[in-house]
Amino acid sequence: TFEAVDAGDALYMRISDGLVGLAQADGTADEALVVGFANAAANTGETVKVLVAGIITMPFVVDPGDVYFLSTTAGEITTTAPSTAGQFVTRVGEGATTADFSIQLEPPIQLS
Repeated sequence: TFEAVDAGDALYMRISDGLVGLAQADGTADEALVVGFANAAANTGETVKVLVAGIITMPFVVDPGDVYFLSTTAGEITTTAPSTAGQFVTRVGEGATTADFSIQLEPPIQLS
């Protein structure tokens, strides 16, 4: 990783070196392209397992059946899609249970 991440954080991969960091909906198109979720916490420079599909147990409560999007807060997900011009709407999955999240990554769409 090129920065510290926590378990359950949404991640993107930096093109320049292939390292992962926190994705965000109000950054660049690369930063809004979620490649997966951190399986555990990792410090800068450490290796982290990135889950790209399937079910991940989140360290916070998710709402079953609700669709989640990448947040404008780095690494976080939300049930409210960004709505400001220039931001990216990136659907990342939906709540399966109050603890389990179904990863369903989609490419980002920039709002105009």
